[in-house]
Amino acid sequence: MRRIVRPRLACSGCEAFTQAALPSRPIERGRPGPGLLAHVLVSKYADHLPLYRQSRIFEREGLDLDRSTLADWVGKTTALLEPLAEAIGRHVLAGQAIFADDTPVKMLAPGTGKTATARLWTCGRDERSWGGDAPPASWYRFSPDRKGQPPRIISQVTEAGCTPMVTPSDARTACSSGHRPAAAPPPSAAP
Repeated sequence: MRRIVRPRLACSGCEAFTQAALPSRPIERGRPGPGLLAHVLVSKYADHLPLYRQSRIFEREGLDLDRSTLADWVGKTTALLEPLAEAIGRHVLAGQAIFADDTPVKMLAPGTGKTATARLWTCGRDERSWGGDAPPASWYRFSPDRKGQPPRIISQVTEAGCTPMVTPSDARTACSSGHRPAAAPPPSAAP
């Protein structure tokens, strides 16, 4: 546990007091530090551990963290990470070759008790196979339906210099800029 000491100093003449400011936190006026927030997000998204189970685990350790509190932390942390996601998107779309995929996922439809088909859009970049030095990356976007999202993804890909090889209505889209980078070796002939 980390203890923060902030002494209060009072003026004997005017009865005003002053106190040192709190150290900066990822969530304004919040208690969790970056390590705890990272643990909750990794447990939720990488380890697929739902928030209600995390709440029970924390309860066994003597910490009273309700699922709604954890959900609030997840929401605020993802808002903090949005600039990072946008930077990854710019990096991916700046690639020589961009690969895109539209994956259908089931989503609970609010108020109906049924599931609807949503879309997880993935754009990827990996130029290592032809000697590129840019790091590989994947960029994900979620849409509750196919209305509007495919044209935006495809238009961003084509603005980045790629020509779609299939139509946006297809479930899978692969794009290629039509040329190899200058540093890439020529394809070798098979023996």
